[in-house]
Amino acid sequence: MKRSITIIEFIFIIFVISGCAAFKQINETRKVIETCEFKLRSIKPSIAIKGPKISLSGIKGASVKIVFNQDIDVANTTDMGLSMNKFDLKLFVDNKLVVTGTTSKNISIPVGETASLTAIVSVDPEKATKKLAKKLKGKNVAYRVDGTFYFKIKNWNVPIQVTLKEG
Repeated sequence: MKRSITIIEFIFIIFVISGCAAFKQINETRKVIETCEFKLRSIKPSIAIKGPKISLSGIKGASVKIVFNQDIDVANTTDMGLSMNKFDLKLFVDNKLVVTGTTSKNISIPVGETASLTAIVSVDPEKATKKLAKKLKGKNVAYRVDGTFYFKIKNWNVPIQVTLKEG
């Protein structure tokens, strides 16, 4: 028995074929972007203290946070201009997760250029560890940032996962 393809089946097949081609192109582009150089230039911890607020309704307590300023360089080693629009990160101090965060900044990186990104995250001291306190007192600890950079390619956000260490 001979079976013919309906118009709906034909349209579905066309969508699947074109979707596979687009996915293949994005996957190849992702592999090219992975050749870019990602460098954690520095991490600077500091303490941010806000004093109490006094109003007619009462006194609200002071807040203290440990703030991490992270300077990250992204060198575009590809042959195309790149656009990065988001960075998710996990900050580790001596291999212990201290804080997670997201920064959403649109950064354009022309071919052969390096762009700098400053990611700022903070943690309440109650969640901080003794190892973190050592760093604030000037003793050495090891920082590691596990992150995912999102690059805009056509209408897709292409995630690139990296692990960055200070130094």
